[in-house]
Amino acid sequence: MNTDQTPPARIKLPDLLRAPYNPFVRRLSQQWASTRLAGVVPYRATDYQVAINTLLLTTQSMDRTEMIITAILAQARTLGQADLWVDQEMKLEGVMFGTDRADFLRYELSRHEHVDDAMLDDYNMRLHRFIETSSPTDHDQ
Repeated sequence: MNTDQTPPARIKLPDLLRAPYNPFVRRLSQQWASTRLAGVVPYRATDYQVAINTLLLTTQSMDRTEMIITAILAQARTLGQADLWVDQEMKLEGVMFGTDRADFLRYELSRHEHVDDAMLDDYNMRLHRFIETSSPTDHDQ
């Protein structure tokens, strides 16, 4: 076993400079950068890395971080969103990490006097971000 590759009990800022985190963040940064998103000005490589490092430090999990980024990028493509939107959604996921997702999102809605359709659309999108959607199919009998 290569002890240089063994993740520490808690990911700290200096850990992000070496394996396994540095290559992991680079890979996800490249994945994000290569995703064709709406918007005129794409982020710089360091912008992607800072956003992903922040999420990784928050979640303390490479698996969870990758799952969040993959889901948000898929939604960004579907909804025609830009890098800034992805960054904001990643920050929101970081805030929601460790809380009850539905309670947090309801709280966010409750802070507004008037809730419009766009806010409800955002609520539903965020609430169901990690729920696989599948349609019922007829099975062979």
